[in-house]
Amino acid sequence: MKKIFLIIVCIVPQILFAETEYEQRIASYKQSTSSHVERMVRIEYSDWAKSHIAMNDFSTAAEVYQKALQDTFLRVDDHAFIATELAALYNNHLLMHQSAMQLLENYHFSSSYRQPWIWSLRMAQTKMYLHQYDEASALLDSIINEMPTGRSDVYATRGYLNMKLGNYQVAIDDLSKALEVIKDDTNKHRLLSNISSAKAEIGDYTEAIGKINDCIEFARGSHNEGDLSIYYRKRAQIYLLKGDTAAAVTDYRTYWEREKQYIIDNFSTMSEQQRLDYWANRKPIISGAFRLGNFDPAFLADVSIFRHQAALLGIHDTTPAIIRSRMEIDAKRVQKCLTKDEVAIEFVKYKNEGTWQYTAIVVCPDQVNLVPICKEEQLPIDAICSSSVDDKDELYSSDQIGSIIWGPLLPYIKGKKDIWFAPDGVLNMLAIEYLEYPDSNKPNMHRLTSTGVLVQRSKHAKRQSVNALLIGGLDYDQMDTDHPTLAATNQNGLHYWKTTRNSLALFTYLPGSRAEVDSIVNNIAHWVRTYKESEEMLKEEFGQFNLVHLSTHGYSLDVSVAQPDEIMSDSIITDNSLLGSGFALTGANVSYRYPYRDDGLLTAREICELDLRNVNFVVASACQSAQGRISDEGPAGLLRSLKLAGVGCVMATLWPVDDNATTLFMHYFYEAWQNGNRCSKQQALLYAQQRLRQYGTQAPRTKRTFSASKLRGEYQQTQSPIYNAPYYWAPFILVDDLETNK
Repeated sequence: MKKIFLIIVCIVPQILFAETEYEQRIASYKQSTSSHVERMVRIEYSDWAKSHIAMNDFSTAAEVYQKALQDTFLRVDDHAFIATELAALYNNHLLMHQSAMQLLENYHFSSSYRQPWIWSLRMAQTKMYLHQYDEASALLDSIINEMPTGRSDVYATRGYLNMKLGNYQVAIDDLSKALEVIKDDTNKHRLLSNISSAKAEIGDYTEAIGKINDCIEFARGSHNEGDLSIYYRKRAQIYLLKGDTAAAVTDYRTYWEREKQYIIDNFSTMSEQQRLDYWANRKPIISGAFRLGNFDPAFLADVSIFRHQAALLGIHDTTPAIIRSRMEIDAKRVQKCLTKDEVAIEFVKYKNEGTWQYTAIVVCPDQVNLVPICKEEQLPIDAICSSSVDDKDELYSSDQIGSIIWGPLLPYIKGKKDIWFAPDGVLNMLAIEYLEYPDSNKPNMHRLTSTGVLVQRSKHAKRQSVNALLIGGLDYDQMDTDHPTLAATNQNGLHYWKTTRNSLALFTYLPGSRAEVDSIVNNIAHWVRTYKESEEMLKEEFGQFNLVHLSTHGYSLDVSVAQPDEIMSDSIITDNSLLGSGFALTGANVSYRYPYRDDGLLTAREICELDLRNVNFVVASACQSAQGRISDEGPAGLLRSLKLAGVGCVMATLWPVDDNATTLFMHYFYEAWQNGNRCSKQQALLYAQQRLRQYGTQAPRTKRTFSASKLRGEYQQTQSPIYNAPYYWAPFILVDDLETNK
């Protein structure tokens, strides 16, 4: 017994001792009769939370603040002060601006509090993040008018707000006032770099370059490599505004090389959350390089490939050597992988002169071209992100969108047999491979997470035998109580759902999903089929099969386009986006009754931690399995998480699918892929679509949905005459299938 106790003591992290010390001091203060005891308790809570913030553990810091807000020992003003700190944490790191707003609305200082402007500042910052600029400006003006002395954070906040509004001279004045007050040299130069950016916006390039050069020299002298990279990037943007594209390219190259080297040196020692956080911060910044336009298309192809490759570095890319091999993939290596009949396309989205633009970087074996496509406002974003039958049918039956996207590319791809493309932005949510093509000879379309994966293609690869796990017919209302109690459970999916939606998940039984897996077994030689799959079971079994077929409800709580805030892009943020998507498994509806069990919601975030490098193919036969909040690396959902976990190829869906149509589609797909001519996955997918479109029996259709308004997964009976409409056959996409048609 003593030996066991000693072992436990040895493995307890140091942070646990710190936690205990904070708790002990708080308990001790509560026994005190001092007149300032409440303030001392509040300070301990604040210091406790800030100790986690210092380690970038923002979620735990938020939990400490919440614990303080629930402590009835504290007074109204102490709770209000804690609320302002938690609101700042939500805004600056967790990006939960609406939660910050609700928090501040619930906690106010008393009329006797000496510094009420703190609450007003946090509220102004929150309103700024929520784009309520007029109200934010009014609050900041009132603070400055009422404060007896200047505060650097108040002036800096108003300066950033004016930069967002394009009031650059006013922003310069405010940031200069903040500069006069602040004492720390590092923060002074960070402010100075923003002043230099604002100077460039009003055309004062000489002073802008002089100030940013000062920042670069300071960062070099203080060995602040992180800030130095940022300053190179800001100087590139200044050169670009000045019209000196050659100098801008030089600085962008320096910035890009430094970022690449940082990833090579540090990603192997980072946790998965730290990687997600880092990339959520960096990806919109790196996208600024596309403003260079046609000056150096080959360099921009390298940047785009790097951006996609870095976004998909998972926790199992464990050594600097492995990471380096991924980071060294560039346009030249992709070109060497292409035949004369192939072309690779990197679609990119970036902001230029206040407008979001889409451009295609076309990589051919002998050249690279940059081709402007359209402005984002020309695309029907609402229809692309919606789940409406009419929207989908109109999108894929009309030639309008196909002409917008593929039309400008025809001169560069005409005559090619195979197009390998990596989408960006909202194009991740659009099955552009199925759009009406503006030419009679449509090439084979292959969707990739990055054209860089083409270097993994082997022309002599042997087809592997399939060992499949088939999951369907799950009961979401029954939890297996015989399952052993776990030492550590994960209910983060349920917690995130309740926190963001103020409701519990509710999924309806899918009668077609059981029939779906029953029909598949006839076409696969080696398989394990289950109608009962808890979250714990799937986590244990997932990586043991090279094919996993999941026929269940999938969900995405946020299906929208994320527009990066460039003014605040250098802030550290926490990427919680993957918590909003997942698979519903056995017992998902009742897991809240079993706190000692996993919650039955296998979130995209949890999938990232699994080792799925053995899994060659995942068929996510679920609603919205390719959806999520869209940013540079694609939807923040199940597709991305499966790739981060190491899965080779994924079949996913772009919107809620019809239950009966999906059962038929999957039967046709496996019939073609595993039997008969044993064709490629893409050929099997096209065959299944064709068969489905020809199916005309007047049978009830069952649509698998996740309703964001009703906050529940369900199925709906319909009586559609045929499955020829795009809504039924077009949601299925195949990602990273490197096998070409035979």
